[in-house]
Amino acid sequence: MSSLLCLVLELYVLVLFVRIALSWIPGSTEGFLGKVSSVTFTLTEPLLAPIRSALPPIRVGGMGFDVSVIIVMVGVIILQGFVC
Repeated sequence: MSSLLCLVLELYVLVLFVRIALSWIPGSTEGFLGKVSSVTFTLTEPLLAPIRSALPPIRVGGMGFDVSVIIVMVGVIILQGFVC
């Protein structure tokens, strides 16, 4: 059972990386990338939204950086350390 949970956690970290990468690609909301983006959004937003609402973006040089993805990723990696 723990090996299945470890696999799910590893895949979730991968999905978070894909979401980060797609956020930097202009036009990633169309075609195949749009479908991938939609799936990653659906899988990650339930964990990211509450953190994003509790923690405002960090402002650096007039730009806001969303750190919710980093917080969730660190949390999942810590959970992997305990479970796997």
